[in-house]
Amino acid sequence: MSNSIWDRLPAASDIHCIEMKDQLQDRVASETRNVSADELVAYFRNASRRFWQEMGRACPTAREQPIKDTNTEHG
Repeated sequence: MSNSIWDRLPAASDIHCIEMKDQLQDRVASETRNVSADELVAYFRNASRRFWQEMGRACPTAREQPIKDTNTEHG
């Protein structure tokens, strides 16, 4: 198993990742400009659901508890 994963995948020279990322980033910024925090969360939840539908899988359930911030100091 010395072959890397990239050796086993076909070349995709017509994909321009940075260009696609920039276009999607601009679209998200445009669609979420001047929205509340709750609307922003709903936007990304809906996008996640659409992604999982396109993948043909169930959307993972959200955590009830927020993720613990490990960057804060507790004295």
